Amino acid sequence: AIRTSVFWMLAVAFGLRTMAISATVIHQIPFLTDKGFSEQSAAGILALMGLMSIPGRLGFGFLGDYFNKRYLLAITYLLQAAGTLILMSADSIHGVFLFTVVFGMGWGAPNLLFALRADYFGRKHFATIAGVEQSIVAIGTVIGPVFAGLVYDINQSYQLAFMTFIVSICVGSVICFFSY
Repeated sequence: AIRTSVFWMLAVAFGLRTMAISATVIHQIPFLTDKGFSEQSAAGILALMGLMSIPGRLGFGFLGDYFNKRYLLAITYLLQAAGTLILMSADSIHGVFLFTVVFGMGWGAPNLLFALRADYFGRKHFATIAGVEQSIVAIGTVIGPVFAGLVYDINQSYQLAFMTFIVSICVGSVICFFSY
């Protein structure tokens, strides 16, 4: 598997996605409190985002049985990019709620990646392949929040970090789309 381009494409795409997700989840509460939301509201929004991932998991999992998983995975990435863009411009609870729905639906679809991995590489060495791939993905998971914090410390704003994450998610979407 590690000798194939599709393995590396999926690892990079998922790493780009998790870089953005980990940073968004970790910095979402300070971002919202900076915009004037209470800490309780911001924490509740984070919980709601997790709840909104459930329909994404179920819906995209079901669709993955009927449609090309890599196209669906690319769509879920675009949902996350759109959700991040909505969050950046949200000035009311309605905008933040829309963010939770859109971002949460996309966030809940990593099961497509797991199913796609099984489609490409089979089940015999699934756990080993997943472990190697997730080790690569972990780099993005660590870099994202640190990058967002650094950007905030320098600029007193998350705008540049969130724009960077939107781009990274879109690049990941394109990689998913062409991963075969």
